[in-house]
Amino acid sequence: EEQREKIALHLNGIDSVFQYCILIGAYGNGKSNLMKYIEYYFRIHQETNVHVEMWRADVNMYDLNKFLLYIIQSNYMSELKVGLGMLTEKNAALYCNNYEEGFSALREYVKMIIANATNDEMLDILIRMGTGGIYARREFNKYKVPLITDYNRHEVFAFFLNVLAANHCYILFCIDEAEKIQEKSQARFQTFLTSFRELIDMASKVKGHMLMVAMTEAAGNSGKMSLEAYNPAFARRIEKYTYTLPKIEKNNYGDLIDGLSVVFNQKLDPTRRSEIISRLEKTRFAHTSDLVIATYNNMVNQEYKTWQELVEEAGLTDALEKMEETMIQDDVMNHIHTKFFVPLSTYCEIVQENEADYQIKPQQYQSVYKQNREPTEVYVFLFTEDIESNINRLRSNLQLYPKSEMIVFKPEGLELSFDITSQNKINNVREIISYKPIEMMALLSLYLSDYENENLKNALITYTHGL
Repeated sequence: EEQREKIALHLNGIDSVFQYCILIGAYGNGKSNLMKYIEYYFRIHQETNVHVEMWRADVNMYDLNKFLLYIIQSNYMSELKVGLGMLTEKNAALYCNNYEEGFSALREYVKMIIANATNDEMLDILIRMGTGGIYARREFNKYKVPLITDYNRHEVFAFFLNVLAANHCYILFCIDEAEKIQEKSQARFQTFLTSFRELIDMASKVKGHMLMVAMTEAAGNSGKMSLEAYNPAFARRIEKYTYTLPKIEKNNYGDLIDGLSVVFNQKLDPTRRSEIISRLEKTRFAHTSDLVIATYNNMVNQEYKTWQELVEEAGLTDALEKMEETMIQDDVMNHIHTKFFVPLSTYCEIVQENEADYQIKPQQYQSVYKQNREPTEVYVFLFTEDIESNINRLRSNLQLYPKSEMIVFKPEGLELSFDITSQNKINNVREIISYKPIEMMALLSLYLSDYENENLKNALITYTHGL
């Protein structure tokens, strides 16, 4: 509750002064979901004029200031041109901190913008010179524009944000998975934190907007190397604005339901609310994201049951746990990517009415193709945390089934999101589902030993999202 109130205060100040914070939590504890719900809120409340930019941290663009300028250049050229077109010497000075301190380097640059206020092509060039999209000295010489170096990009960033804010356009930058930069290189992560600190130091000179960065505990204060150890100056500045997202406990399930009710405009009577809480309390959730999904499904569908509830109704919860323990003892995890498809193939033979309706490719593709639906579907099962090899596997399935919707099962430790698949031009992904391969394999094997059990069958249908 306290964390939520503090984040709400940041959001309430998004039209006054530059806001910033860090979200830290274990994998699956809801950092990305929180950002998505905030994005959804502002999407349906367009009267706020807040535009949410959801991006995954780029390991090759680890200077945060340059990265945010790149986002502005990519998505806000039109809005910037409108604002720059209305610049006067007086308001330009206000947007540039009266050209004091480092802003003095922008005086001639801003004069060039005012002089070309009605020249759309030249405005485009000048904006790119400011963001770093155009950086060669010869280009600046060609247009007789004073050279802007990386040293002054922070001032350009503040200037552009002030122009946008003056025209009631506010950006919430949501940067997810910052730990990926740390995993790539400690030196790059150091640069990322230093550039973040420099943006914080510029915050008082920016009239609005917000930066929210999410990272796992591995990159935060609980990791092998704390933020204080990486960058003491940054750690001191961000300490008050670092929010750790804990796992949602059972006594907070009611608050979760109330929050989702507001976000999705879903009204629940007290009796139904109590029923959902009771059902959630009886289910074990590995991650906050699983809890949120189950809560939402219960809210919109009174007949909804989790796969765990269905297994429990079949009286096989203990049997499933023993099956999983036996598989671990038998070293099934070794080469599970091949062993997994043995019970899966038999399951498909039992539940599918016609063998021609599905096609299993266990080696290169690790997928099940279903052609008895419109649109056709391909279920892809991933088993490792190697993001590059998994992206290549998804690309292979896209090439093989270009017109099919893709349902992707990813192991819990794999940081795969719609942003990542979209950036890699894999645009047919319908769902990304976190799962435990050994758990699903145990459930499949349990079903094969009792395939007339309807609860087990329904549990698998729920687990596999309809396979």
